[in-house]
Amino acid sequence: MQLINMVVAGEFAALSQKYIITDGEIKGRLENMPNSFLTLPAGSSTGEFAAANFSNFLSVIDHFVNAVAVITRTPKHYFYLQGGDPSGEALQTMEGPHVKKCQERIDQFVPEWRQVGRFLLLLRDVDVDAQQVRPDYRDPATVQPITRAGLRQTQAQTAVVLQQAGVSVEQSLRELGYTDEQIGQMRGEGHTQQGAPPAAPGRGSSSAPVDAQAGADGREGRAPTQ
Repeated sequence: MQLINMVVAGEFAALSQKYIITDGEIKGRLENMPNSFLTLPAGSSTGEFAAANFSNFLSVIDHFVNAVAVITRTPKHYFYLQGGDPSGEALQTMEGPHVKKCQERIDQFVPEWRQVGRFLLLLRDVDVDAQQVRPDYRDPATVQPITRAGLRQTQAQTAVVLQQAGVSVEQSLRELGYTDEQIGQMRGEGHTQQGAPPAAPGRGSSSAPVDAQAGADGREGRAPTQ
């Protein structure tokens, strides 16, 4: 409604309006144009009505936008044009609630997509457990290559320190966010026999271990991806 009111005000009151008050008779038609003069009777007075102030409408719209951003946990720079986009830790802080909300939705949808993937594999005569189906989601957070690389390096160094303090390799990998299934797969591939463990998985990756394994007939199946 505020937007409609602003458009109506802009249609009729966006420009200043002139007026003339006189008791005399004005001959002919008065025309207001550049490089022209108006001849008025003696004793006439003139004035101007100021243009409408649109800040009253814009402030209300800004209030609603801020309310939507807070309620939906959406970063405000998604709504407003800024002189420069935030970066680094400032961007991560601003997007933190929004990314958490996206991750909550991912966690809700993963079990359902596992069942969908298992059903699609059954259509191909491949019977696997739903936990073996891995839906792949993109990381909802904005990728900052330098920040991400530094974070992974810090996480790997922390895991090494934990192992030196007596924490098992499996537990240090759990601290990085890996599941027991993923740890078992890495141990089978020999990764846990290395010095430092791999970096933590992306925020958007699911906790399922691997793609659906091949069925009895030797055909491989893979869950649908997002």
